[in-house]
Amino acid sequence: MKVEKAEKTDDGFVCRKDDFGDDGLAVTLIPEDGGNPVVLRLQIPYIGFSLYDAEGNKVHGELSIPQDKVDDYTYEFVGDDNNDRFTLQLDSNRLVYMCVLRHEDHQLVVRNQRDRLSVVDQIPTEGKLSELLMNTNSALIKNRNHRWRIQIEGTTLSHEVELNVDAASLVAFAEEQMQKGMEIDELGQHLMALEQKYHFQWFWLSEDDWSHDNPVFDMFMKQLCAFSYVSQNPVQADALMARNYKRKIRRYSSMLKAHKRGELNLFEESDEVRAEYLRIFQGFHQPFVEAFEKEEEE
Repeated sequence: MKVEKAEKTDDGFVCRKDDFGDDGLAVTLIPEDGGNPVVLRLQIPYIGFSLYDAEGNKVHGELSIPQDKVDDYTYEFVGDDNNDRFTLQLDSNRLVYMCVLRHEDHQLVVRNQRDRLSVVDQIPTEGKLSELLMNTNSALIKNRNHRWRIQIEGTTLSHEVELNVDAASLVAFAEEQMQKGMEIDELGQHLMALEQKYHFQWFWLSEDDWSHDNPVFDMFMKQLCAFSYVSQNPVQADALMARNYKRKIRRYSSMLKAHKRGELNLFEESDEVRAEYLRIFQGFHQPFVEAFEKEEEE
């Protein structure tokens, strides 16, 4: 018998853990009667975070992924008592989450490291990379000594531009980008990505905020605002978590109502307030919308 990269001793073969890699070590069994040797692949269970491409190969390091290929990539986290979490930094470190394994139901509890580790979401231990990105376009994932830097190609606009967060500036920017000839679908993706960077929502705009002289731009803005209203995290908080956040849901839905009535301007709230509002809206979407629409009827 031969074992790749192993040291043969009187007690057997000694292998270094680092030598196994992703593909394991080849073990060659040689029959004593001179028959054909048999090669087996010896692997050890992998504990930690893994990212896979469309062919199921593990990928590491810096990754640049086209927008239309994001759903071809998948993630998996296998944890134990010694390795039960990883850090997820999204949108150039604007969002910093700790994803902690919950063993009993194989879910990852997502906690906000900038808000006293408050729970913001829960996601499966395996799924599409797009779910892990949570509507952002870049990520740095840290698990033990391993790093994955991910940038979604074709979305650099949201990272290069600097905007004032007010109705006039946002409308002017959207109109300027459309005049440059960008495809409608691509423009919509870029503009939606700005919500995460600057902590606002396009549907905060009123139809009175833009000109209706250009019917194409007018229709685009209406569709953008409608999509903004239904945009939410891929995995929503459960009923128990929603009950625990009932007061915050009511608070921010009331602020949205006041904004729509012209009694308050959400654009003028602090970045911290807008960030928490966005987190609550997108993580507790159904109860938030129900509370808002109920208040609208009253």
